[in-house]
Amino acid sequence: MLLSSCCLILSLCSAGATHDDNQILQQLLDPGVPVGSGAPLRLPAPTMADGLDAAAQKMAIKGIADANHPLDALLRKSVVSPFQLSIRSEGNAANETTGKRVDIFFIVYGDLQLITKEGWLEERFSFGAKEEAEGKPPAKSIVLAENDLKKRGLEVAASERFKEGYDFATFSVFDRVQLSGTGHVMQTQTAESVVVASLLSPKFADDAEFANRWAPIERNDSGVETVGKPQPYAGYGSYVKVTKLHEPAGALFIEYHLVFDEPKAWFGGANLLRSKLPLLVQDNIRKFRRELTKGP
Repeated sequence: MLLSSCCLILSLCSAGATHDDNQILQQLLDPGVPVGSGAPLRLPAPTMADGLDAAAQKMAIKGIADANHPLDALLRKSVVSPFQLSIRSEGNAANETTGKRVDIFFIVYGDLQLITKEGWLEERFSFGAKEEAEGKPPAKSIVLAENDLKKRGLEVAASERFKEGYDFATFSVFDRVQLSGTGHVMQTQTAESVVVASLLSPKFADDAEFANRWAPIERNDSGVETVGKPQPYAGYGSYVKVTKLHEPAGALFIEYHLVFDEPKAWFGGANLLRSKLPLLVQDNIRKFRRELTKGP
């Protein structure tokens, strides 16, 4: 295992990493994310491919524009410029529809080098709140240390344009469910884009410290929330790609794609994702734009 990791690092350093080297991204595209008992659900290939000229990039953006989100508005340099959000239920071979897919597209103006700083994108594209609040179950997010990985026989590779790690997070989903799990994360960078891909790792399905679990959040008469009995969880994968545009100057095209399993026991059939996610995404994108404008 050590020899293979060293070979990977050397090959990436000598040839320059491409997104083909991002094994997690490739896994998200095919075979996809396990959802329920049926076939995995695949995430779409990036809308904005590397190597496009200005005209081709503009055509790609036109492909996501519509009457309510025209091209000029999407390209406007403003904190409140619009974004495109798609939410859909996905079936599988077992005719289950617990799979949920989210696609988000928007444009920001800033420095691609800031975005490639370690942890910057992961922090802003995590699904759930990080802050702890009084009377609510704790939330946390950590990068597994070298000793944690060694105990589990895991190694990660890194180079100038390739980073790999395992991140554990615990957070609430709309204050109804506590979700915990360890994602296998890979970040690859080219001259014009960066991709961060994450897939819930099956190696942590029954881990003593960093297990993949969900549990209902219950409330007592005083409104204090407690976590109920944990259940196994397996279906979660996402990637974000940031691409530098030729025009306008300083523009970055950001696309975020997510598939996850939403067991019926989570919300009792209520479509909370569609009712609550748009406002949450809007707030996060505006915050993202402000932070990017400020710089490091």
